[in-house]
Amino acid sequence: MRIPEIKKVMNVGAFISGGVIVRLVFLLTSAKHPADPLFVADPYAYLLMAEHAYHGRFFVSFRGFPTSYLSVGYPAIIAVMRHLVLGLVSTWVVALLVNVLSFVATALAMTRLVPMLGVRMALTASAQRGAVLSSVGILAVFPDFVFATGLVMTELVAVAVLAWGIVLMGRCIEELRGFRDRLLSAAGGSVLFGLTVFVRPSMLLLIVPALCVLVIRRRWIESLVAVPLFCLPLVPLAVNNVRVGAGPGITSATWMNVCDGLVNRKGEFEWRRECRVTELPGEGVTAATESRNSHWAETISLLYLRRHWIEWVGRMPLRVGRSIWSGGWATEFSVHWAQNYVWTARLRLFLLLSQVISGVIAGLGLLQLGAMGVRKKTVWWPVLVVALGSLAGVLVSFGQSRFGWPLTVLVFVPFASLLAGRLSAPFSGRTPSVG
Repeated sequence: MRIPEIKKVMNVGAFISGGVIVRLVFLLTSAKHPADPLFVADPYAYLLMAEHAYHGRFFVSFRGFPTSYLSVGYPAIIAVMRHLVLGLVSTWVVALLVNVLSFVATALAMTRLVPMLGVRMALTASAQRGAVLSSVGILAVFPDFVFATGLVMTELVAVAVLAWGIVLMGRCIEELRGFRDRLLSAAGGSVLFGLTVFVRPSMLLLIVPALCVLVIRRRWIESLVAVPLFCLPLVPLAVNNVRVGAGPGITSATWMNVCDGLVNRKGEFEWRRECRVTELPGEGVTAATESRNSHWAETISLLYLRRHWIEWVGRMPLRVGRSIWSGGWATEFSVHWAQNYVWTARLRLFLLLSQVISGVIAGLGLLQLGAMGVRKKTVWWPVLVVALGSLAGVLVSFGQSRFGWPLTVLVFVPFASLLAGRLSAPFSGRTPSVG
């Protein structure tokens, strides 16, 4: 390994180590176990589901009955990780460690994703290293990314797995020439895409177009291998949906999310009782209740959309803009639910800081993406996959900023980093290596 490469590895390692330390200090001083005596919000529900999974009861709700409402894959991963540490620490601590490891995985993926997106810019080796270090450095201290570490939510794990899926698929499509290497990369990327959907089912809207790129690029054999491997992790989800009776939907929460977001013109989440069917007399909350709620919300949603589709379409720009530009979804979630952090009174100031920094990163990323697009310097398919998938998530839901989070982490951060790399060193006439 050459001396510049050794320095690059050491610098990346230092930035990642710094990000881990920032998160550990943040968690030790501010995070608390998410519990509320009045209701069970998503973070606490995931912990309870992970506790069930640790004791061998997978794919059940926090109340213990079969469910497809919340992501069943995320609690399963927490439970598996707890078994790997021999059950020596609690489910809560394991969940936080999983989130810290997700940052490490995402940062390492950036060392491959950033050069892949900027390979046609002909940056000097020094500029490439600057871009990579900028991406890792941004993620290390990015306020909302740090804040999300204390939330027991699916985003961090899903984005980490997705990032590596894009990297491996990118190696197959953009870099590799040997058939065997392309096949292995396509296979690995497809499995990771499937695991992404397993962790966060709504990502299905984002990932399916990525597999279509293989066909567009005429990677016929790779496509034949990729599709079944992608579907393999989805089998448990499909079986569970059939068992619960949620129908062909991704999860039973999908239509309830749509129903909740139909009326609010600001694109904010608003819990609506009319979207829920209460349990029958003498019946507790069960899988049957969940299934009825899903179908009832679907009926209300489709009826509203048929009658008010012009109004619905007219509100989309606001919802999409809010998802892309507001940032701070992790902070906002904790402010709204008053959970997960001790110093709630100061969260609104932190939310403003997160939103400002997210907006700056988004603006710089769009500026660099636009410049590269005009000069035909960028690799477009990862950008379009993440962007279209994120926007699809906004369109079928209620416009929460968390649906735009993959776009921030996997598009805006890399391109803002390429801008930083371009400014840190002059262009050269040589085409840089991707490694």
